[in-house]
Amino acid sequence: QLAQYAGGAGGFDGVYTYFGAAGFTRAATPSGWAGLARDAETRGALFVPCVAPGYDDTRVRPWNGENTRAREDGAYYDRAWG
Repeated sequence: QLAQYAGGAGGFDGVYTYFGAAGFTRAATPSGWAGLARDAETRGALFVPCVAPGYDDTRVRPWNGENTRAREDGAYYDRAWG
C-alpha cells in the first residue's frame, strides 16, 4: 500500500500517519511504525509518525469519541516516543 504513495507512482518523498490517536488506524499504531519505516526506506522515502500530546477530534467527528486519548499529564505523549 505504501508503494502507491511514496517512492513510487505517487511521487511523494514520504508518508506520515496523520492521526495522533494510537490505534485509530493501522498506520497510527506505534507497534507497526518500525515496519512502515523499513518499507519507506526501501523505497527511498521518509516515514514520519504522528505523535501528539493527546487526541480529541470530536468537534469535527462527533461520532469518534472512542479514539479520544487523554493527555495524562504528558504520559500519553511520552509513550509515543518509547
